[in-house]
Amino acid sequence: MVAIAVSAVAMASPVVMICGAAAAAHKVGVARLRAEETAAVGSLAHPDKALGASGSGGPSQAWSHFAPGSGPPPAPLSTTTGTAPRPVRTSAPTTTAAPPPPPPPTTTSPAQLVVNTSSDFAVALLNALGDPITSPNMGAIVSWEKAEGGNWNSPAKYNPLNTTKRMPGSYSINGVGVQAYTSWPQGLAATVQTLQGGAYAGILSALKAGTSEQVVERAVASSVWGTGSFPLLP
Repeated sequence: MVAIAVSAVAMASPVVMICGAAAAAHKVGVARLRAEETAAVGSLAHPDKALGASGSGGPSQAWSHFAPGSGPPPAPLSTTTGTAPRPVRTSAPTTTAAPPPPPPPTTTSPAQLVVNTSSDFAVALLNALGDPITSPNMGAIVSWEKAEGGNWNSPAKYNPLNTTKRMPGSYSINGVGVQAYTSWPQGLAATVQTLQGGAYAGILSALKAGTSEQVVERAVASSVWGTGSFPLLP
């Protein structure tokens, strides 16, 4: 009986030993699972530490904490001062001022010179000389034309005052050299050039003043023009 009991004990010992080893292995496995769960939860709570321990070789990146749902603030927009092109200034459309109206035609213009009477020639002569067209000047010149008798009463065409100034195409009509001209512009130009030739300053001065027929007549009579004294027409 004793021998049988010992054998039973000997047969049961290996079973007890196996059960003890399994229990120890189970405890180790449970502890390892808990350690892994703890590490996983820790990595979720601290992602920066998880990234640092991931083995990528790069330094761990620290993140600031913000209010829930706000996320990191947006990066400030960069502004550049003074680099934007300035707007091109546009000026109002320029308007060209209309040219002033042409001056009224005068009888001194060759294209518009019309002489039909002694008064027309007197006006043309005063305009050409730049002298005032006054009653004394007009009366003196018309009387002077009458005394000379050119154009209307002689073959000295376009030459009422009988000047001897030669012009292209002109010719003498007497022994003194009084000229016949080809047109009124040419006859007027010859008369003006003769008066402004230097020998008739007295006549020019009297016409410039334009205040007295007698002064003009005396200036002509005392000059070398050759008319002498002449009556003033009423």
